[in-house]
Amino acid sequence: MALTVTLEDERGTVIDELLDPQNVVVRLIEPSAHKGEIALLQYVDPYADTIFNRLQMRDVLRDITTLMAKANDDAIAIVEKLSELAERCTREPHLYLKFHGD
Repeated sequence: MALTVTLEDERGTVIDELLDPQNVVVRLIEPSAHKGEIALLQYVDPYADTIFNRLQMRDVLRDITTLMAKANDDAIAIVEKLSELAERCTREPHLYLKFHGD
């Protein structure tokens, strides 16, 4: 099972992407979701698509900060790239952060 996260415009054109073949993001989300430590990323479905819009990015970025605190050395680069995509989504209109489950 692999996860791909894309930054897309309103037409679905991929602007940037994060490939997560080891499912680092999902493995970090699951324990945090069970403890109630994250707000929106708990809804990422590893088996389907999940989309977040610009208005949701403040909460997504807060969730990413929580994940970063729990990331080991192997996961930091993945979480940093996720943060970069989310930050860009906040700065430009009509962008969406889309998690593509396997």
